[in-house]
Amino acid sequence: MLAAGINLDITVRVKEGDRMTELADRVPARDLAAYLRRYPEEITFGSEDSADVFDRYHTPDYVLISDGLPLDRERLLAHVRAGRRRAAEVKVSVQETMISGGRVAARYVLTAVMRKGQVISTEIFMFGCLAADGRLQEVVQLTRGLPEDRTDQQARAETLQHRGNLSEEDLAARDRRSVG
Repeated sequence: MLAAGINLDITVRVKEGDRMTELADRVPARDLAAYLRRYPEEITFGSEDSADVFDRYHTPDYVLISDGLPLDRERLLAHVRAGRRRAAEVKVSVQETMISGGRVAARYVLTAVMRKGQVISTEIFMFGCLAADGRLQEVVQLTRGLPEDRTDQQARAETLQHRGNLSEEDLAARDRRSVG
């Protein structure tokens, strides 16, 4: 349930091919678990400019404080550019979420399968503030790395087999799109 002050009657439109798609239900305030699962995939592997994807879900003054390190929009987009070059797959397993008024909290595991085969799983405890339009304005998160298990090894093998490695040309093209 959302408290007063959060306006979810907004309509965001994004160009998909030759048509515009409404994304009113995609703001984190509507469905935090869906945001946590969708956002890493969209920003890392989507065809849209990474800045456009970022702005869809976060306010212009958004700050992420991860393990005590503050990251603003520009630093986060630089991190995304590096992730686009190195990651072959990103998946999120959401354990729990909570939305109360303008506050959100979540516990989830983000697993990245890297192009060179390494699997990185991170448990994340997230606490955030929503803007009036339902986008995230600030997040403080604590993380801890999880050991690779047999399931991760299987996921790595499947990902590398099905996706294959992107050529350097493909990676450079994707980076150019993310810069704008």
